[in-house]
Amino acid sequence: MGPGMEERNMARQLADGVYGCLIEGASFGRDCDTIAGIGGNIPGALRGTADIPEEWVETVERANQPFFTEAEGDPDAGLRRTADRLVDVLRRQREAAAERAALLDELLGRD
Repeated sequence: MGPGMEERNMARQLADGVYGCLIEGASFGRDCDTIAGIGGNIPGALRGTADIPEEWVETVERANQPFFTEAEGDPDAGLRRTADRLVDVLRRQREAAAERAALLDELLGRD
């Protein structure tokens, strides 16, 4: 049996971006906070913070300023800078993984 209506709707929201995915996930029912959190992470990781309404960013930054200050070592740090730093880490990890894969291909005699 294929995905149900809820799963298809959530997949559409993933394609549409962070905002729609968070709204859909929070409206899903059952364990909606977890669903919205996970669902919002996927398009957020793919698209960055540009899809998040500025009002939401400001709310998150006010509520979590001690975390951002500790994580970045800067009292002016915020969501977007922290997110950008995490994306940079992921890009470097991807590049390192590609280099390891190329080395393994060379060792195995693959082109």
